[in-house]
Amino acid sequence: MLDISHLNKKYSRIFALKDISLHMDEGDFMICFGPDDAGKTALIYQLMGLHHFYDGEILFQGKDVRRLTTKEKKQIRFVPDSVCMENVTARKYFRTLAKTYPDYQEEDVQDMCEYFGVDMNCRLPEMTYNENKLAMIIGAMVTNPKLLILDEPFNFMTLESGKKLLEFLKYLSSRGVSILITCTESKNVWEYCNKYMYMKDGSVVETGCVADYLGVQKAITLPVKEAALAQSLLGSPVARRNDRVTFMYDKKIQSRSLMEMLSLINASDVEIESLTLEEMIDKDYTRWM
Repeated sequence: MLDISHLNKKYSRIFALKDISLHMDEGDFMICFGPDDAGKTALIYQLMGLHHFYDGEILFQGKDVRRLTTKEKKQIRFVPDSVCMENVTARKYFRTLAKTYPDYQEEDVQDMCEYFGVDMNCRLPEMTYNENKLAMIIGAMVTNPKLLILDEPFNFMTLESGKKLLEFLKYLSSRGVSILITCTESKNVWEYCNKYMYMKDGSVVETGCVADYLGVQKAITLPVKEAALAQSLLGSPVARRNDRVTFMYDKKIQSRSLMEMLSLINASDVEIESLTLEEMIDKDYTRWM
């Protein structure tokens, strides 16, 4: 579906995209995450032809994205991290899309607007940022894309709307739509996806399958006075704060299940927390220090 190979692009003396590669199959749901200025949006701009790369290759369905026909380009929909200020109602905005995208279905739009709580009779500039962004995303989803790209879709979006969107995107991916979303943090998002790409400073830190990390590591925090047995079972602690100490349970390393391990430790006050994807990749335990 989408193949990016050894993509390089220099923007300035201090920032460039360096040797970016990724692969997406039909129906993949990928999260591309990393801090601000990691290069996530810059990568999307290369893919969409908004910026021109000088080295590497981007193929969509086996064809160079710079040589796609108008019809082929319509199979890729991109929603930027912005709002639409066109002074029209959402209903008119959607009908405008129908003139460009023949697969547009007004009945689907009505169902989605009801599901996401978007008033079709409200003018876009009068909407909240949350509603405006959802209207733009709905407009992209109902045009039957093969590849849907959303840049920071959860910025200023409510938690409820964000969860609904993730559930719907996961449904679309199960129907064969390939989805690429960018986020600053993976928290609350990565468990809905099946692939990830972690970027920093214009480079890919790691890319792979979410299943390789899902449920693998847990942080176990308990009082220092009860930590001796935990240390004999889990090894050295990774963090200590006040009178509490934190250990990491790693399913791939431990021969015992988490529940069995906790029963053996038998501490009176244990806190179990999940790690974010970036914490597991970076082995970053500063949250407990």
